[in-house]
Amino acid sequence: MLKETFKKIECYLFTIGFMVCLVSLMACKTDVAIKETPQAISGTGKILVLPFTNMSKVYGENVNVRCFVCGKVIMIGKIEDGVEHDLTERLFNGLTEKKGFQFIPPSQAEGVISELMLNNTFSWSEKDLILTAGRRLDADAVIYGYIYRYTERVGTEYSVQSPASVAFDIHLIHVNDGRLLWNGHFDETQQSLSENLLKLGSFIKRKGRWISAREMAIAGIEDVLKTFPEP
Repeated sequence: MLKETFKKIECYLFTIGFMVCLVSLMACKTDVAIKETPQAISGTGKILVLPFTNMSKVYGENVNVRCFVCGKVIMIGKIEDGVEHDLTERLFNGLTEKKGFQFIPPSQAEGVISELMLNNTFSWSEKDLILTAGRRLDADAVIYGYIYRYTERVGTEYSVQSPASVAFDIHLIHVNDGRLLWNGHFDETQQSLSENLLKLGSFIKRKGRWISAREMAIAGIEDVLKTFPEP
C-alpha cells in the first residue's frame, strides 16, 4: 500500500515537472535569434544588399572578434567553403518578399567596392567602404552580414558524432550617418531533446532529425527576417 502511494506521488511530481517545462517553453524567448516586434523605419526605401563576409577567411578560426557596429564579441569557428554565396542568395530572396522597399542586389555592390579599392591609395576602413558603396549606388541604407560559424553535422539524420552549428549576424545601417537601424543575430548548435527539453518545439518541427548546416542556416535567415523593420 505504501509502495503504491510513493509511486503515485512520483508520477504526480513528474507530471508537474513536465508541465512546468512546457510552460517555460511557451513563455520564454529563444536565444537563437533576436525576437523583437519589427519597428517602422522611414527614409530607407532603397537598400543595398552586400554579400556575407566569411569571417574565418579574414581572421582565421578560434579568434574572438568585435563587430564595429553593434559591439558584439563572437568566437569564429569553422566555416565551410563557399557558404557565404548561398547565404547571400537566401538573404536577398527573403528580403525581396518585404513590401515597401527597393533592394539593390549584391552583384552591383561587388563592382563598386572593387573600383573603390583599386582607385584609392589610402586604406579604407570597413565602415567607410560600406557607406561609400551605398552612396555610390544612391542607397538610403546598407544591409550586410558576417558568418562566424558554419559547421556541417558529422553523421546521418538520426545518428551524429557531432551536430550542425551555425552563427551569423545581419546589420542594417543608414548611409548618411552610419547609424544602426536594425540587426539580427542567429547562433545555434543543434542539441538532442534529452540535452535541452526547452527545444521541444524545434525537435517536433524537425521531426526528430539531426538537420544539416544548410537547413539550419536557411531556417535562421527566415527566423531573423521576421523581425526586419517595416517601411
